[in-house]
Formats: sequence, C-alpha cells, structure tokens
Amino acid sequence: MGRLTELSALATAGSDLSPILHETLIAAIELQDADFGDIRLYDEQTQTLKIVAKYGLEQGFLDDIIAVDDNATSVSGLALRMGTRIVVDDVNDHPDCEALRCIAAAAGIRGMQSTPLLDRKSGKPLATFSTYFREPHRPSEREMRLIDVCTRQAADVIAFWLTERALCESEARLCALLDQVPGGVSMFDRDGRIILRGGPLSHLWDDKIPSRDPESVRRWRGFDANGGLLPFSQYPGRRALRGETVAPGLDFIRTADDGSETWFRVSAAPFRDGTGEITGAVAILQNVDEEKRAQQRLRESEARLQAAADLVNWVSTPGTHKPTNCSGTIG
Repeated sequence: MGRLTELSALATAGSDLSPILHETLIAAIELQDADFGDIRLYDEQTQTLKIVAKYGLEQGFLDDIIAVDDNATSVSGLALRMGTRIVVDDVNDHPDCEALRCIAAAAGIRGMQSTPLLDRKSGKPLATFSTYFREPHRPSEREMRLIDVCTRQAADVIAFWLTERALCESEARLCALLDQVPGGVSMFDRDGRIILRGGPLSHLWDDKIPSRDPESVRRWRGFDANGGLLPFSQYPGRRALRGETVAPGLDFIRTADDGSETWFRVSAAPFRDGTGEITGAVAILQNVDEEKRAQQRLRESEARLQAAADLVNWVSTPGTHKPTNCSGTIG
C-alpha cells in the first residue's frame, strides 16, 4: 500500500498522465498477481477506448479491442457500457466472450477482469482498468478491494488531468480571442495580479494593477474627464475589483523606459464566480495618443485663432489706440 501512497503524491503534484497510470497499473498487477493489464481512456465523441497504459500485451490484442458501441466484443467495452465490473473466470467458458476467444488465445489470455472508471462527481465514464491472466482465474474479495483502491486512484488522476486539459484548451481559446482585440486586454485575479493577457498592446501591461510604488507612479498617470490627476483608488482596475464597471473615458499617460509618453484609454469590469463573488477583473487598453495629440493641436490652434481675433478686435475698435511715444505723435 506504500506504493499507492507514493502514486497519490505524484498525482496531486500534477505529473504527466501516462507515467502515473502505468505505475498504478503495475501496482494493481502485482497486488492481484496478474500477468497482463491495460488502462484505456474513453473518447466520448468517437465512443472508442485509447490505450494510455499497458503491460505485457501484444499490440495486435490491443488494436482489436477499441470499440464501446453495441457491437463491441471486448470485455472493456461491455464494462464501460454497463457501468460495472466484468469478471471473466475463463474466456473459453464465458458466453459473452465467444467472439473474443481467438484474440485472447493468440495473446495467451484465459481469465480477465475489467473495471469502468467513473468520474466521482458526474458519474461520467472516463476509462477502463483491466487485468488479465494466463490461466483461468477468479479474483478473491481481497483482490477486488485492492483493485478498487487502484481504480479509484486512476479515476481521480484521469479526472484531474481531463479538467486541467479542458482548462488549458479554454484558456487557449480565450487567448486566441483576446489576441483579436485591437488593443490590450488583461485579466486580473482578486489581488490585482495579471493572470491572462492578449492583444497587440498586451505587452504594455505591468504584472499587476498600478499601485503607489515608485515604478507605477513613474510609469502611469491617470486623468479624469476634467483633466484632474486620478488617485490610485479610482484607477479602473481597482474600481472593477470593488464591483464597478468603468466605461471608456479615463485616460492615462504611460511613460516608457526611454522617457517617451503615450496616451491610453482604459475601461474595466469585474468578473464573478457562480455565487456572485468577485474573483477578478478584466481591463481593456486603447491607444488614443493620436486622438489626444490631435485634440491638443486643435486647442492650440483655436487659442491662436482666438488671440488673433482678439487682436483684430482691439485694433479695429475706436478709442482703443494707445500712443506709441510720450509726445503723443506717431513716427
């Protein structure tokens, strides 16, 4: 049982799937004094079983037992369809193994058992765990209890691996989507640390929401709609973590390492778990430097135009002329 404890530790450490299942299978074969064994992962879409761990079996035998549909002749397929362990004392005498006898005979198999691995939470089929014997064999109650320990462990490992794979695939799809955003998108955890980013401007995000530290103060300066300097508590990411949705309208100047300055516009919103609790925030960064500088040039142009208009009015208004010397004469 010490070996199973070691395997449990490996499983929780997040190691690769196949090596852990292979070691679990070897442990089960030793505990049951079996001659062969395999673990087959179930593909729900194709309704087939794929070998992920094996011991002592020839490839021909493995290739002939893959289907799980109603026409399947394998004990593994039958066990998975029925959702219960199938024990065959002797292939030559079992009524459900008539089509399997030639294949089993070629592989030197007489007795076998196959246990379906089910997800503990959903009950969905995950895989099958099978052991085989060269001679007719009826497992004892003790052997079955030990097999149950092994199969539960294997099911947990597979369920964990499938969850991690689904998460990675989901994040990959999300990253592909974020990369299409014409700006920068970042997702923060509840502590303000970036956990995911995408888009052509995503490299401009720091590793966390700007704070009061000197580097953040130097790099990011935020302004409200009236041009006033934003306090850190009003930065969009921080407001989103408090549950607010911040529409586009807050502008920031980002100072690069070379001292150059660029205007950006930031919006943000919280995201929540199934209970409604805030678990993080998402923020969108837009480059508005050209727009802001165009507005500045327009303001400067309008100021110059207004100054010229004021001068014209001053010159053309009677009684506003002032002497150019002390005598009051011109020239």
